[in-house]
Amino acid sequence: MDNKVSVIMSVYNGANYLKEAVESILNQTFSEFEFIIIDDGSKDETWDILNNYASSDYRIKLIKNRINIGLTRSLNKGLVVARGKYIARQDHDDFSEPTRLEKETQYLDMHDSTVLVSCNYDIINSEGKIVKRTDLRNDTSTIYWNLIFYNYLGGHSQVMFRRDPVLKIGGYSESLPYAQDYDLWLRLSKFGHISILPEILLKYRIHDKRVTSTAGDTQFECVLNISASRIADLTGRRPELLEVQSIWSFWCLVYESELQHTSLSTNISIQLTIRKIFKAFIAEHQFNKSIVTTQSVRAIRNIIAKRCLNWSRSVSTKKHKIWAWLIMLAAYIYWLRFDLIKILINKIYSLYIKNIFENRSHPV
Repeated sequence: MDNKVSVIMSVYNGANYLKEAVESILNQTFSEFEFIIIDDGSKDETWDILNNYASSDYRIKLIKNRINIGLTRSLNKGLVVARGKYIARQDHDDFSEPTRLEKETQYLDMHDSTVLVSCNYDIINSEGKIVKRTDLRNDTSTIYWNLIFYNYLGGHSQVMFRRDPVLKIGGYSESLPYAQDYDLWLRLSKFGHISILPEILLKYRIHDKRVTSTAGDTQFECVLNISASRIADLTGRRPELLEVQSIWSFWCLVYESELQHTSLSTNISIQLTIRKIFKAFIAEHQFNKSIVTTQSVRAIRNIIAKRCLNWSRSVSTKKHKIWAWLIMLAAYIYWLRFDLIKILINKIYSLYIKNIFENRSHPV
């Protein structure tokens, strides 16, 4: 009998967290799936653990690579043998909540225009303690806009996508050792909508052997190159990696120390580049009213304005404080426009109401 969902996992020397990850899939409320697990040349107890599970659950299909070929190529091997209508990803060190497959399958069944569905997730440490909870928005235009600059969906392990369009675009790009998920989301977005469920359906584990820890610099370079290609698609000009890194730093505000040493001319250049990208993004989707609406355009403007506010706080060193705030104010007004008037009116109104209640609570 054909399975509706194929869950694909690739693991390399992942014995420490493997049992918890495998059992989180086997104990799903949705059971109509095959579980394809690729052992990518592990040298620890990974293969023995997998064989123990496979001997007692027919849904598990094991593939063993004689040598380590990397995550990208291993995932493509899984895609070739997968028979499910939908593909769900699972990393060997993450944990899926019991209803994850059920809810993601239901969403794809009910939304034909959606090619990929993700979810919110908890970030946990090596001991399983929650250190952060995501709250990603499901608005399509917001998702597409943020994907220009970084992997807005976050991890790789919480997604489910339609198999056929992924095969049509050649699967994961084997030219990328890392950030292959980010690249796939961008290419896949041309075939339909990407959606994010509001529920927390995954626990994403961070530890010292994860890729972000062991190959962070190489992974980051891959991200910058993918972003540069997307910007080139929109504007017709591929920016240099240093320029992309400046835009990425502005957008993600991860390396605040780098922003503090950014020159004013570079900061102004960032604002001008963001404007060009924004205009090109709106033009690209001007005929797709389900992605770009008047409301969604305002939502993106508000997001950029908020970034400008946070950015100004990061670059406001003593030497450049006045200029940084002037640039922020100009950018803030530009992006908010008439919404700024609404914000000011609402602020004044809220203060007025607050004053009334305070006077009532303190009668003369």
